[in-house]
Amino acid sequence: MNFGFLTNEKILVSNAREISLYSFVHSPNAFQLTAKLSLPALHSFFEYTCISFSSIPFHACAHNQMISLSMDISGRFLTESPCFTSYIERNTLLKLEATYTSRYGKASEDSPKLPWSSWGPNHTRSFEESSFDSCKHSVFGFRSVSLVGNRRESKRPLCIRDFNPHRVIDFKAGNGTKWNQRLIEGGKILPVSGLFLEPLGSGLPYIETITEEKFISSSMTMDANRVTLLCFAVVSSFGMPHAGEQSSVEELLQGFEVLDFE
Repeated sequence: MNFGFLTNEKILVSNAREISLYSFVHSPNAFQLTAKLSLPALHSFFEYTCISFSSIPFHACAHNQMISLSMDISGRFLTESPCFTSYIERNTLLKLEATYTSRYGKASEDSPKLPWSSWGPNHTRSFEESSFDSCKHSVFGFRSVSLVGNRRESKRPLCIRDFNPHRVIDFKAGNGTKWNQRLIEGGKILPVSGLFLEPLGSGLPYIETITEEKFISSSMTMDANRVTLLCFAVVSSFGMPHAGEQSSVEELLQGFEVLDFE
């Protein structure tokens, strides 16, 4: 179970079946369930093993921002556990509370969930990644950063996605565009590898920037115009006797790399 504050009065909770909104406006010592949102339905062979979302800074609760919802999946026929990350605006999640109430009334543990088809495809943007990569992305404001490309390669480029609607409008108007940026909008992400019974989200346009330089990173953080990578590199390799055989041991050097961008 994962949770975080959407505002100083609203909290978002996720588990392996659904995500829920809670309020403690009228009861400061106890949470009150206000809405339940379903996840995209899976084929019977598969199940969600973990649902998590990006940390939501308490000091930023008064401002709109992106929230990433990561869905780890396991099941029959899978050689590795895929993860699908969906991005959604914080204000959109808050508005879904009113949508839920108008349709179902007061929420309770036994009340129905708002179907994914009613909120997911048009209000989110989804990407496929591996569970190994799901911890290697960071969100700040309307921007996200992650490693992209072939997961089997030791070094990979960074992808910065900017979902800020004002930046998207400026980009369409030709203001501040750069050669290494492109606008992604429209399209439809169909169910991948037969996992899903419903299409994933493709409703949010964004500006994509992919670096020419490639990186090795085990984790990363992001602020307004900076990405900090925890990097590691092999600095030496030597053999050690083990049970009568020689085995290779690599010495790793860890450090931080800071990248500035506009």
